[in-house]
Amino acid sequence: RPETALGELRRLSGTWYDPQIVDEFATMIEARGTIQAVEEEVGATSRELAILAELTPEFHTLLDLQQLLDRILQILQRNIPGASFTILLREEKTDDLVVRAAAGAWTQIDSPVRVHAGRGISSWALEHREAQNIEDVRADPRYVGDPNVRSEMVVPLVSAGRAIGVLVLSHRSVAAFSQRDLTLMQTVGAQIAAAIDVAELHERLKRAANTDALTGLHNYRYFYDRLEEEIARAERRQAPLAVAFFDLDKLKNVNDTYGHLAGNEVLRVLGETISSHVRTEDVPARYGGDEFAIVMPDTPRDEAEKVVTRLMEILDEKTVELPNARSIRMPDLSWGVASYPLDGRTARELVENADTRAYARKRSH
Repeated sequence: RPETALGELRRLSGTWYDPQIVDEFATMIEARGTIQAVEEEVGATSRELAILAELTPEFHTLLDLQQLLDRILQILQRNIPGASFTILLREEKTDDLVVRAAAGAWTQIDSPVRVHAGRGISSWALEHREAQNIEDVRADPRYVGDPNVRSEMVVPLVSAGRAIGVLVLSHRSVAAFSQRDLTLMQTVGAQIAAAIDVAELHERLKRAANTDALTGLHNYRYFYDRLEEEIARAERRQAPLAVAFFDLDKLKNVNDTYGHLAGNEVLRVLGETISSHVRTEDVPARYGGDEFAIVMPDTPRDEAEKVVTRLMEILDEKTVELPNARSIRMPDLSWGVASYPLDGRTARELVENADTRAYARKRSH
């Protein structure tokens, strides 16, 4: 090593070596160290500027939240090899942190998808709004997650005083991240938080435009957009697809007897029940007035009818609490199911056939 060699030269200066030559050599060694330090500093600064330069355009052009999060992690992963990255966003109802994007050198199979409020380094960092650079997570009792992780950096994402979530960098080596890395991630984190804030606002506005305000279900426009998409997908994959159509019987009687607020409550409870009992892949919607529909991807007609039958059994037992402290039984629903491609190849054909079957069921009762 240069330092060891220089020490040995100084010890032998005046006996084995000319002192003047030793001094000149020492000056060269020290200068070399300074140059190396400057080169390292310039290299680190260049990396930081490259990351920021690559991220900034994405912040201004990507308004889709998921695309933004995925793109952020792609850029960080490319510039900081060896680490894994996770973005967790705070769920307002529970204060839990939920994983929304992940990327990196290995798959964190054991990492929780949800970190409950008050648990883990991530929750602590967000609650205290203080970044954490943990050299060895095994020595930190707060840590929950992948047991193969050894070091972890957590940067709280805060925008306009609002706690949004955290950016987490994980590594399998101890002390993998420097103080300089932490400073860089705090700078990046502030910009990420602001970009997420804008993307979340855009997402809320988009959701509002596609949602029926009374029932919380998707609206007519979104229903048809998704149905067209699912038909195209079913055609490409040669997969089944079903559409269920519902007509709420005698809603007018509820309105006439108990008032329109009571009718609205019936619709709200119906929407809530449908939403909570359909499958994750299904697309429930308020078609209009007292009509509802569900797009059911990858579902043949017989399976769709089983799903709807179970839903009807739940609704048969449902009571609706009215604003005047009275309760009524959920009115009956007439329903029908149509399947692609047997009952139609277009959105309009599928809906019309499902509606026709619902009307036939109503007349038979």
